Order: sequence, then C-alpha cells, then structure tokens
Amino acid sequence: CFLSYTATIILLKTQERTGANGLDELTKKTCGKISAYIMTCLILTFCVTAQISYLIIGSDMIKTFLSLGGYKMNNGFQRIVLVTIYSLSVPVMLTIPRKVSFLSYFSFATVICVIFFFIVMIIKAIMEFPVKGVSKDIKYFSFSIDIFRSISLYSMSFALPIIILPLVLPYKKSLSKRLRLLR
Repeated sequence: CFLSYTATIILLKTQERTGANGLDELTKKTCGKISAYIMTCLILTFCVTAQISYLIIGSDMIKTFLSLGGYKMNNGFQRIVLVTIYSLSVPVMLTIPRKVSFLSYFSFATVICVIFFFIVMIIKAIMEFPVKGVSKDIKYFSFSIDIFRSISLYSMSFALPIIILPLVLPYKKSLSKRLRLLR
C-alpha cells in the first residue's frame, strides 16, 4: 500500500506540472508517443486480467453457494454455462441503467456487511482461541490454482495510480487540497 500511495503522489505532482488529463497523456508528455502506446497496452492488460480474475472468483462463489444449496456441478460444461451466464448478466445489467445512483445503496450495504463480518470474526476469535487455540490444520503457504484469487485482490491495491487522475481532475486545482482526498 505504501508503494501505491507513493506512486499516486508522484503521479499527481507530475500531472500538476504537465497538465495532462489522463495517464496515457501524461506518459506521452513525459516519455514520448511510443511509451504512451505501451502504457495503454499495459493498462488494458491489467484491466482485462483483473476482470477475468474477478470473473473466476465470482463464478467460484456462485458454485459454492449452489453446492451449499445441494446442487453439485460435476462436469466442466456446467461450469462453462455458469460462467457465461454470470459474465453476461452482471456487466450487461450494470451498463443498462442511465442513472447509477442506486449503486450507492449497494455500496453502503457492502461496507456494512464487511464491517459486520469483521466484528463477528473478532468476537468468534475471542470466544474460540482461549478454548481451542490455533488449529494445527492451518497452512501458512500453498501454491495452487487458488493463488489467482489472491493475485486479483493484491493487484487491485496497486490500481490507485491508474484510476486516480480521472477521479481528482474535477476537484480543486490546489494539489494540497487534492492530496487530502487520499488521506
């Protein structure tokens, strides 16, 4: 997170000096046209891989919920159908509405659910650790296909420099006032 924060500060200061409107324009002004094309390709690759990672995570979660409900997916074709329906329904449904203000309610509910989950986990840990201690079944490291779930989450922590310019450009021109948004 420190590296992401530092890169964002550097990016904002460079943007203030160059007057660029986006990361590709900033790259073009500072490093040249070829570098801007390379940066655009890298950002596109990052966004596509993050989307695919979250698609895998979402389909795994739906598969888990279905298995909890008693429906088992035994072959790859069922998973392909699930991923296709999930990948076409959620993004398409979110692009149809003209006003997306309704998403603020879902965003607020998500934050409340995460806070609730955090509190429940702390309470459960306080109740269980003195009695049972730390389980011997805990694996501290494993390298498997599941690593792709964590890669997408970790890579999102470095997404701030990529998305910050369009977010802060409409705000006040003073850099110090814009930097307060990050703190």
